[in-house]
Amino acid sequence: MAISSFPPATGGGGGSVAPEYTYMGSGDSFAEQPKDAGVYTIKVYATNGNQTPAGSITFIDSSNQTVGVAELKDTDTGNAKNYSEAIFRLTESVRGFIGTLNTPSWVSVEFNNEYLAANTLVVETYTSSQSITTTATAIYVLLGGGGGGGNSTYAPVSGGGGGSGYFAAGQIEAGTYDLVVGAGGAANSDGSASTFNAQTAAGGSKGELGTGSKAGGAGGSGGAGGSDYGNDGDQIGGFLGSNGNSYYGAGGVGSGVAPAGYSNPAISGSGQGGGIYGGGGGGSYEKGARGGGGAVAGSGYSGLTGGAGGSGGLFTLTGL
Repeated sequence: MAISSFPPATGGGGGSVAPEYTYMGSGDSFAEQPKDAGVYTIKVYATNGNQTPAGSITFIDSSNQTVGVAELKDTDTGNAKNYSEAIFRLTESVRGFIGTLNTPSWVSVEFNNEYLAANTLVVETYTSSQSITTTATAIYVLLGGGGGGGNSTYAPVSGGGGGSGYFAAGQIEAGTYDLVVGAGGAANSDGSASTFNAQTAAGGSKGELGTGSKAGGAGGSGGAGGSDYGNDGDQIGGFLGSNGNSYYGAGGVGSGVAPAGYSNPAISGSGQGGGIYGGGGGGSYEKGARGGGGAVAGSGYSGLTGGAGGSGGLFTLTGL
């Protein structure tokens, strides 16, 4: 398996050492590349510029036992069509890694910092606009506001569920940064975008009116809303989220994005919010629909009126 400096080397890899890029085909490929314990950034570039790499990197020790698995993330929800990455803490030395990829790619595993067991991973959550100050390197996940649920205007159908907010992810150094948190959408309204560190996470799409032929709102990063009474079929889920069900009351189940090391219980129900979050569910018989989740959960319907989407927010992780 070849080693190359493509894409162009731009530092990293442990101080001034240029990173090594290993070519890996689709499916499972092994790279004999010993690494000491430490914090690493895994960068994956698809050879096809129209493909977004997806999959995982599995680190193995000298006995071929799994030390850990890093799940790749598309850091800007598809805008960089051929790039994904992960940040991973290796707690012991490894012999190399197995790439399980959906498309042929160039992979680098670049050293960031020493692993220190005493460094506690800390996740902080911000759900209002403010200045954020960090005294250490942090990685973050930014969420837009969830879309509002659709009203019901035609018996016996329900409105469509609001979609979850989209996400953006990245890394910041010590400093102060401005955060603008997008509000959740009111009934029949899209969620608002959140911005941080020159990145934007769009709001989730609104649920459609329940008029007898309208489906739920399109999903953001967490899953599509449910459709109305079954007319018009399913709605397609967003990034890592499932489709909305084509019956009232059922929204897409979210499996959105969580910061590396985020250990809180997963929240993956219809309309939920948080580091892992779901799309809003359609309302029940002759009802409005639930709003989609952002950093907090969307609200439920009130009679024929759809619920509001949850607000967006920011999750930061320090201790790497």
